[in-house]
Amino acid sequence: MFSSTFRNRIMRVLNAFRFYSTNSVQGGEQLKCLADAVNNRDYLAVERIIVEQDPFEVRRLKMESYTSEEEPNIIASSSKSRLIGCLCEPEADAINWMEITKGKPAKCYCGNWFKLVDFEEYLAQPWKPKN
Repeated sequence: MFSSTFRNRIMRVLNAFRFYSTNSVQGGEQLKCLADAVNNRDYLAVERIIVEQDPFEVRRLKMESYTSEEEPNIIASSSKSRLIGCLCEPEADAINWMEITKGKPAKCYCGNWFKLVDFEEYLAQPWKPKN
């Protein structure tokens, strides 16, 4: 069904993903944050770390509908920049991709604001349960 070249490419990508995902967990900041949260018995932070902090998971998040430069959507990352996509409208078929960097918030074409922060700053934000 698939050519051997195509199969080989897929296997290389899967092996690279397994290598990076296991190496990042062994010495990453996430385990330090998780250990601190467990030692401090902050179980709400433990839940947030386990549920929200998988840096390799691609997922669709529903953000607040109104954001401003003072109160942007917060995106956690351990790198200096990150590629994110904004749907802009609920019925949109196209994704507007943009690269955001740590520091000042970035504005999408639709008016949504995004800010890239460290995981520690992300966890320090007041948490609102989703209804």
